Amino acid sequence: MDNKDDLTEYRNQALSNIKDYFPKVQEALFYLEAKECKYSLAAYIDIRDVLSHYSTLLREDISSDSARDNVSNLCEHLRRAIAEPYQIAFESKLSEMENQYTLYNHKLARWEKLLFLSKYLSPLRERLRNGIIEAKTLWISGRKKKGSNMWDETFEESIQDFVKAYDILFELEPVLEDIYSRIHERKFLLYVSIFAIIAGSTITSIALIFSK
Repeated sequence: MDNKDDLTEYRNQALSNIKDYFPKVQEALFYLEAKECKYSLAAYIDIRDVLSHYSTLLREDISSDSARDNVSNLCEHLRRAIAEPYQIAFESKLSEMENQYTLYNHKLARWEKLLFLSKYLSPLRERLRNGIIEAKTLWISGRKKKGSNMWDETFEESIQDFVKAYDILFELEPVLEDIYSRIHERKFLLYVSIFAIIAGSTITSIALIFSK
């Protein structure tokens, strides 16, 4: 195969990869936007680099070796543009939940015994902790697998790991909200009771004073 035929083959290969995998890039970006209302600058830069490599492939003076390298790099940028949004979505949700759980441990956990909520909240906290561990395990698995070629099953598994990890955290959000709401509701009732006792004692004292 002469140089011209080589270039035609590489260009067709690059175009085929763009046709096949750019929809997956769009799907990944839409996923991140829908789930976390965020954008992946890294993914957009990768898309720019995909176009840059394809533009280079269209040059008439490019060598076969350079064309082959550009196809390889183009595929790598497509792979990154697909994987990164899923990973970012999970890490964003994880950061949000860990911040909330840290806030709970520092400011609300001490109220559990005082408000007689330990028995109710203990299984919820256990479920929350185990769920986060499970999600992190899937996240680590996804990170290890995402370096595979995007047409490998292993790469598809990495995306599924990120999605499953995100779904676990999403399903845990009501659990965390339940913990917060139970404590705040019980605290409100406690304050109301204290206020009622103080107000009742004050009124009784005033009434005794004026009755003398």
